[in-house]
Order: sequence, then structure tokens, then C-alpha cells
Amino acid sequence: MRIGVDLIKICRALNCENKLRIIDLIFRKGRKSITDVRNELDLSFSTTHKYLKQLEDAEILFSENVAEDNRDKKIYSLNGFLLNLSPARISQAVSHITKREDKLKYYRMDILGR
Repeated sequence: MRIGVDLIKICRALNCENKLRIIDLIFRKGRKSITDVRNELDLSFSTTHKYLKQLEDAEILFSENVAEDNRDKKIYSLNGFLLNLSPARISQAVSHITKREDKLKYYRMDILGR
């Protein structure tokens, strides 16, 4: 089940053009702070923060705190990763989603008294 969850998390992290632009920026230019990413891609601070967090949660990026100008600054780098989209892996992810949907359907019916 863990494999399906990981694949879903990675797919969600890659589901928008700006997240792909962030990955591309860090790939091409190396380590970046949230401010660097925000300024170079012309995104709002909150959007940049949210996208970096999602990419970090999916283990596509990793971060480290670095002291700079007497302040701690979070710097993001690209993690090496391999995206395995084999039929077996996709099947596991779909199975996980289906089980989750079935569980939600059961809870909805229970709440509605059906």
C-alpha cells in the first residue's frame, strides 16, 4: 500500500506547471531559497511556500537551514529520484484510491443513515 501512496503524492506534487517550473529552476541553477524562487518565477510568497512544501513532502526537493546575514534561511535542492510508472505500480496506486473511495462512500452512507 505504501507504494501507491508514494506515487499518488508524487503525482499530486507534479500536477501544475508552476511546480514543474520550480523543479526546472532548481535543476538548472542549483540551490534556491523561497525568496529566490518567488522572485525568479514571479509567484506570490504563499503560493511559492505551498508548492515548495508539496515538492518537499513528495521528496522531490529537500531543504536545509543555512545561516545567512545573521538569519536562518531555508535552502531547497533537488533530490535525485526515479519515477517508476510501471503497470504494477499504477495498479497499486489505483487500488489504494479505490479502497479509499469505498471507505468514504461507506462513511457517507453511515452519516446519512442509508
